[in-house]
Amino acid sequence: MKLQYKDSKGKQHTEYVIGYFEKGYSGEGKITLESINKNGEIQMKVEDTTRLY
Repeated sequence: MKLQYKDSKGKQHTEYVIGYFEKGYSGEGKITLESINKNGEIQMKVEDTTRLY
């Protein structure tokens, strides 16, 4: 699962929240936005848990 956004210059950025999952998996992703610079680039902390049940 990924989060995509465009900065103030229109450049696309991608942050991966959960690297891999499929049917039968469960988990959660937590994204904390820490700051945004003058160009609109977001500094974030990404935490995830993924489990196979």
